Amino acid sequence: MWQTVFQTITGQRFCYPLAIHVAQRSLYANVISYPMAIWIVEALELERAGMPLGSFRLIFEGDRSCTEIFQDVVQRDAAWQRATDLCVERGHLPPVSWEMRRWDSRARSLEPVDGGGNWFERPETRYVYLFEEFPQAVDDIRAKNSIISCNFDLGTAWDAEQVALSNKGWTADEWSKAWLDRDQLWYEPSLPSPSWTELLCDNSLDTRLPWTRDDHPDWWDNFPESMIESSV
Repeated sequence: MWQTVFQTITGQRFCYPLAIHVAQRSLYANVISYPMAIWIVEALELERAGMPLGSFRLIFEGDRSCTEIFQDVVQRDAAWQRATDLCVERGHLPPVSWEMRRWDSRARSLEPVDGGGNWFERPETRYVYLFEEFPQAVDDIRAKNSIISCNFDLGTAWDAEQVALSNKGWTADEWSKAWLDRDQLWYEPSLPSPSWTELLCDNSLDTRLPWTRDDHPDWWDNFPESMIESSV
C-alpha cells in the first residue's frame, strides 16, 4: 500500500502530498481514497474486458496503519459518497449529471476559476464523489465477495444511512467542505518501516526532495494558508 497504491499519480496529478505539505511530510488523508479507488475500479474492469473468471486477484498488502486508514479514510469516504447519493434520491440534494459522475473528480479542482490561478476554492468541486462504483466495491471487499482483498484487518464499517440522516440539510458545497474536515489528517507507516517522505524519495529521481517554498514559489502563492501547516 505505502510503496504503490498511496503513491499512485495520474496525468492530472503531481507529487501533491509532499510538495504542498512539506512541513508535515506525512501522507495527507484527503488524497488517499482517490488512488485507492483507481486501483479498485480498474481491477474490477478486467473481467468486463474479457479476462477469464478466476484468473486474477488483487491483494492489498499493508501494515497496522493501513487498518486505521481503511476504516477512517477509505470506508468513511465510500460511506459519504453513498450518503450523498441517498440525499439526491430523497431530494435533499440536486441530481448529479451523467457527465459529472464520469468526470475525473480530482482533476476538477485543478482547473482555474474564471481563468484565474486559484485551484482550491472552486465551490462546485464535489470532493465527496470519487467513482460511481466505489462504495459498492468497498462493501464487496468487506464481504469477501470480490476479486480484491486485503491482508490487514478492515476495521469497522461506516453507516451511510446514518451519515445521510445526520447531514440531510447540507448543500453540495457544505458536503464538499465537510469532507475535507477529518479527525486525523496525517498518516505514517507503522514502525519499523521507513517514513512516508523516505518512501517517496526512494521512488523519485528528483534529488531536491523534499521540496520547499524556495523551489516553487509560484505554486505556494496559490494555496490558502489553511493548506500549509507551517513555512519551511
